[in-house]
Amino acid sequence: MKASILLSLPRPSFPFLAGLFFAVFALLPAPLPAQAPLVDQTVMVLPFQNATASSDLEWVRESFPEVIGQRLQSPALYVVSRDERVTAMDRFGFPASVQPSRASAFRLAEQMDADFVLQGRYALDGQLVRVTAQLLDVRGRKLLPELHESGTLAQLVSVENVLAWDVMRQMRPDFAESRDTYVAASNPIRVDALEHYMRGVTALGAADRVAQLQAALKLSPSYLPAIMQLAKAYFTAKNYEDAIRWFGQVPIDTDQAREANFLLGLAACSLGQYERAESAFNFLAARFPLAEVYNNLGVVALKRGRKNAADLFQKAVQGDPADADYHFNLGLTLYRAGDTQSAAKQWRDTLTARPNDAEAKALLDGINAPATAKPADPAAAATAAAIAPATPATAPKLPSERLKNHYDESSYRQLALQIQIMNEQRLASSNPAIHASFHVERGEQLMAQGFTSEAEHEFREALLLEPSSAAAHAGLGRAREVAGDWLTARSEANAALQAKESVATLLLLARVDLHDNHPESATTSVNRALALEPNNATALALQKQIAAKFR
Repeated sequence: MKASILLSLPRPSFPFLAGLFFAVFALLPAPLPAQAPLVDQTVMVLPFQNATASSDLEWVRESFPEVIGQRLQSPALYVVSRDERVTAMDRFGFPASVQPSRASAFRLAEQMDADFVLQGRYALDGQLVRVTAQLLDVRGRKLLPELHESGTLAQLVSVENVLAWDVMRQMRPDFAESRDTYVAASNPIRVDALEHYMRGVTALGAADRVAQLQAALKLSPSYLPAIMQLAKAYFTAKNYEDAIRWFGQVPIDTDQAREANFLLGLAACSLGQYERAESAFNFLAARFPLAEVYNNLGVVALKRGRKNAADLFQKAVQGDPADADYHFNLGLTLYRAGDTQSAAKQWRDTLTARPNDAEAKALLDGINAPATAKPADPAAAATAAAIAPATPATAPKLPSERLKNHYDESSYRQLALQIQIMNEQRLASSNPAIHASFHVERGEQLMAQGFTSEAEHEFREALLLEPSSAAAHAGLGRAREVAGDWLTARSEANAALQAKESVATLLLLARVDLHDNHPESATTSVNRALALEPNNATALALQKQIAAKFR
């Protein structure tokens, strides 16, 4: 795992990690002979150099790491995020607006423990934007051959997608997916919407950021990155009502839904909408049981008068025993329940993790000091006075429990990458059908948890191993359906049906037909599904939906 990157990330929830390891290894066959290890790859895509002499095209710089980074991200490849990159550049004295030299990029990559760095430049040649990119192999300490792509400005996104394919082939010589297939799998982005989005992301002023993101969404109302950034802009400005409204527009079956629901829950807490906050945090806990999620659920449980707050705080403590706030919150809950001794232990653990925590020290002093003692610290004196006379008849006035405001699942994604590497090592020499089945099963798990892009990668890996796999075609079709790529979803559904007829695939084809306003075909597919499973609830519901739409 990339240690230097992990220094800035939250510690993983150990019960969650243990469960993940056991779940993965339970699916694996018996150990196989040792194989050449799959390379653990991390790539950092830097903004490209603007060689056009036009400041109006400066926004294009950041569009390369945005688009290419999204395409490269997969369970087998960790892409350094923009926030991580900007933070690292600032830490090492490289302003985000300055183009790092090749030597500076190499030093930055070494500090971040990255395997590859992608740099490039773009220039205008008449109506064409000509792009030159080069991958720096940090481990091998060498530059790979230059990559060249070109197109009109209106074709910028396509150029960046093709460039991502070029980069993937250089980093992974075994990458067998064709260029057309790889490019077709990308989510369509309007260039004018991308321009407003990039101007918004890089804007220094809050008002300009909101205006640019709103302009992007006016052009592309379903442009998910713009929705997320606009919601975050409102959240940062403490405009929680608008933040909730925009976070609520993030589809629950997308990768962004997890962070969106975490921040939505915080915004709802700020407005006292604890029922909505509980729903948002529960959504995330069911998919990614982070310690901070359990902690926030515990705070909300107290606000709603639930009796399971202590259990939730205990899960947070187990997930990250070194976090002072989790011990602090658990101590408050135990104290309210009358367990002073256990509360004191939690507050001592708080001070071990954070020695200058004034509230924890005051609470502990209030328990330990004699009633006549007068703490020198005014904060300790006030809290001690509040809790010293505590009796069953007089509830003490205690500090509020602490919410966690930071969400970052990067460490978990890196763990998933490590598990993926171990899986591939064990499965490399197995029967292709067995290897493909593993990728399909993992893809199904990821789909169920909302990791759509990661699931799509698994289904594509399965098809490389077994091109006729009905399950892999069907899974890929569902992933493209979620992405709104109905053409590919239809193609994959038909490919799956050619290999094997199943209820799930027939219903996928029916949903595609429903979207494309083909009621007869949709009805035929549903009827075929019901012939296989007459009581299938999903098929019956879809049958009613088709009838209602085309009544």
